[in-house]
Amino acid sequence: MSISGQNHYDELQEHGFSRLSFPDLAYGDSLLSQFSQELQCEAFSNWHTLSPLKEDSASPVSYSGIYGLSEFPMHTDMANWRLPPRYLVLWAESGSLDVSTPLLDCREIFDASERKILARALVKPRRPVRGRLPIMRLIENSNSTDYYHRWDTMFLKPASPAGDDGMKLVSSKLEAGRSYDVCLSRPGDGVIIDNWRMLHGRSSVKEKDMKRRLRRAYLGSAR
Repeated sequence: MSISGQNHYDELQEHGFSRLSFPDLAYGDSLLSQFSQELQCEAFSNWHTLSPLKEDSASPVSYSGIYGLSEFPMHTDMANWRLPPRYLVLWAESGSLDVSTPLLDCREIFDASERKILARALVKPRRPVRGRLPIMRLIENSNSTDYYHRWDTMFLKPASPAGDDGMKLVSSKLEAGRSYDVCLSRPGDGVIIDNWRMLHGRSSVKEKDMKRRLRRAYLGSAR
């Protein structure tokens, strides 16, 4: 079986995420190369380090700058871009048993009528992206057969009354949704997540877990 393997592809299609394990970033680069071919989307970014930070040590326009070591709310990455990246990969350089990545499947929490509401819900970035403030929808069509969700209360705000209704709908559904907790506890543990389908967050971090280090990369160009 290849280092990506059919199992990962099948799990992504069925569950929206798949657990991974690889020993180092060189191996991870090979993994992403195979994933990019099999999933038909190019590698968008290099590996970026994610580490717990207190509010006063982080950018004020980042999650750590606002929430610090508290729980991060559910969101999709780069939701304020017109087209967010399709997949994100998280890999533990130094893991933790007590810090998890909760995942919530949008296909499970929204029915057909609610998706119609979200498809009319206009939103825009709170700050310019590449000098622009594009008007977008909480659900967008990527082609004739596929669609994607965007959600991020920190980086998005309503751009119409329907957008306000849509954001209130998502907020109410998140409270009742059932999440899957992925714990990257050991060095080498990883996960690939469908960023068009799954919301993700981060549990709170205690002082003893401040050495947790994750690496993140994306598949699928954002624009």
